[in-house]
Amino acid sequence: MDTACLLMCRGDWEFKTLWHRYRRRDEDAPDVILGDQLLSNPSFIEIRKSLDEEDDDDDNNHDDERNNNNVYRPKAGSTAVKVRALDGQRNEFSKEKVGWMAGDPSIIQLRGQDYLTRRKKYPSSTSLYELVEVDLFDSDKHLTDVGQRFQFPEFDYGAAGNWFAPDTLIISFALPTDVPKKLGRTKSDGKGYIVIGYYRIRIEVRKTLEIITNSKHDERERQRRLQRLFPTSGERVLVNGIKLWEKWCRTSGSDPEMQKRLKFIPRGENLKELGVPNWICKYNGKPMLMKRPGETSFVFSHPDDRTLEIDVNLHPLPYVFKQAMAYLKNRYFWKMLMTFGFVIEGREYDELPEVLLGDPIHLDKPGSVLDKQGSVLKSDVVFGKTGRFSF
Repeated sequence: MDTACLLMCRGDWEFKTLWHRYRRRDEDAPDVILGDQLLSNPSFIEIRKSLDEEDDDDDNNHDDERNNNNVYRPKAGSTAVKVRALDGQRNEFSKEKVGWMAGDPSIIQLRGQDYLTRRKKYPSSTSLYELVEVDLFDSDKHLTDVGQRFQFPEFDYGAAGNWFAPDTLIISFALPTDVPKKLGRTKSDGKGYIVIGYYRIRIEVRKTLEIITNSKHDERERQRRLQRLFPTSGERVLVNGIKLWEKWCRTSGSDPEMQKRLKFIPRGENLKELGVPNWICKYNGKPMLMKRPGETSFVFSHPDDRTLEIDVNLHPLPYVFKQAMAYLKNRYFWKMLMTFGFVIEGREYDELPEVLLGDPIHLDKPGSVLDKQGSVLKSDVVFGKTGRFSF
């Protein structure tokens, strides 16, 4: 029996002790999280190149395959089914896929405009992008730029603007579901779920970008047009979030400090009802800064498609985090109602209040085919190879 199995056999008490040890180290670190470090000469192109070189032959040819019309690319959303309500009645066909729905942005608490003085958080007033499709599958390794492996529907956004924020946003995140074989931090990809959200820009966000990036307007004219677009002061605070997002899109590819502002917000909606231990529940919904560009976060721009993809990889996180994920997956995933959100951290007055990048992703009990509660397909079957369900 390996070390991981022995630890799991020791029960919740040992698991809880390790978890709190990890959290204490996290809280005591002023600028970094358990070994996070600033990349001295970051080159995300080089990082992507090194990742491709480590992949197998199929992934080495991934870019070539994208341009090959004979390569099978499933439609976006083909691995999941949209539902009207979480934990609702579903027919047998829909039970064979994981259910998803777009959440109300107000369910996520974010930094308000007075956060610097009062440290208060408030429900997000809206989101910058509308969630239109979701995919979820089980993979033996982390995949980068994964949204490009699917056929995404085309939308008529009108003429391209001179701003950097994309019309189509794709956000994926990789959740480890296996206990690592060795203690300590590891960069290995490992087995896990990959969740992809596909978003399209909201009309009012696009109109705001047209105003704030138009060099023909002076500041007075911009304010006049923004006031016409957002008549009340409460509505105009959205502009700060749009400006921050535009800045992040413009600079994050070359500035690791800006990329580190990406926050991932995972939450279970029914943990207490399921009896999940309190030492896990207390961290439920806590934002996680992705502080290691090139390891925990990747940015891929596709300007010809007016698309940006953000990939979040949680596999490099500490052993105890991955052990916790495996614990939840084995005992609770098939009964859990999950929510995931993303935001760029606002740190200055003119960057607040924070605004969600896209609608929260709700997942309805991503379990196994045996549980009939939203079966997770294996990557092999998703991309036309072998296999069927994840167990």
